[in-house]
Amino acid sequence: MNLEKKELLSDEEINLNEVAKVLWKEKYKIFIFSFVFCIFGLLISFSISDIYKSEAILASSDQSNLNNLLDRYSGIASLTGLNISGSGEIDKVEMGIEIMSSLDFFEKFSASKDILFLVAAVKGWDSKNDTFQIDQEVYDFKTKEWNSSGKFSINGKPSLQDVHSKFIDNLDIEKDLDSGFLKISYKHVSPKAAKDILEELILQINELIRQKDISEAENSIKFLQEEMIKNKFIGVQSAMSNLIQSQMETIMVANASSEYLFKILSSPFVPERKDSPNRLLIVILTFLIGFFLSLIYFFYLKFLRESLND
Repeated sequence: MNLEKKELLSDEEINLNEVAKVLWKEKYKIFIFSFVFCIFGLLISFSISDIYKSEAILASSDQSNLNNLLDRYSGIASLTGLNISGSGEIDKVEMGIEIMSSLDFFEKFSASKDILFLVAAVKGWDSKNDTFQIDQEVYDFKTKEWNSSGKFSINGKPSLQDVHSKFIDNLDIEKDLDSGFLKISYKHVSPKAAKDILEELILQINELIRQKDISEAENSIKFLQEEMIKNKFIGVQSAMSNLIQSQMETIMVANASSEYLFKILSSPFVPERKDSPNRLLIVILTFLIGFFLSLIYFFYLKFLRESLND
C-alpha cells in the first residue's frame, strides 16, 4: 500500500473517530434536537389535508373502418378543396389529451357541475359528516359568493388561469405505448369530488369531440352537395356521393354512443384510502434533518473551540 493511500485511510479514520466522539459526547442534545424536529414534522403532516386519487382506464373508440373509408376518398375530396382525412393526418387520442389540458377546454369544463367551486374553493373534507371544508378567503359559503383577493381575481372570482394551473397539477394522464390505453387520474381533498371531476372530464371531452365531428361532417355534406350540382362529370359526382355517404356515417357513429373518442374500460371510482400525504415518511425525514443539522452544529462548536484555543 503506497503512502498516499495510507494517509487517506488515516484521514478517514480520524474523521470517523471525530464523528463518534461528537455523537457520544452530545448524544442527549442531538437526540432532543432531532426529536423536536420530529414533533415539528408530525405537526406539519397533520396540518396537510388528506389527498384522494380517483383513476380510470380509457381506450380509443374503434373507428378504423370509417377512417379507412375517409382515407380512400380523401384524395378526391382534396380536389374540391375539402379536407376529410381519416386516421392518417391526426391522432385523435393525442388531440384529446392535449385538449383536456388546455385552458380553452377548462373554461367550458369549469362552468359545469360546480367544477370551479370544487377545484378553487374546497380545501378539506370532513369524513365523519361527508362535508366540504371551504376556504373562506376564496368563497363565502353563507352568501354563496366568491371573495378571492387574488391579484387577477375579478369581482372576487379567482383567476381562471390560476384555477386551471391548480387543476393541471392534480390531473395526470399516462398513455401505455404498447396497448394504447390511457390511465387518467385526478387528486382532490374529497374522494367523491375526485371521482365526480374525473367522470365529468371524460364525459365532456367525449361530447366535445363528438359535436365537433358532427358539425364538420354536416358542413362537409352541405359543401359536397353544392359541388355535385356544379360538377357534371359522372365519375366525380359518384366519388362525391361516396364522400357524402362517409360523412353521414361519421354522424351516425357520433350519434350512436356517448363514448365517442374514449371508451371507458375502468370507470372513475370513489377512493377509500388517501393517496397522500405519507405522514410516517414526513416524520422520518424531519427526524433525519434534525439529526444532521444538530450534528453539524455541534461539530461547528467543537472546531470553533479548538480554533480559539489554538
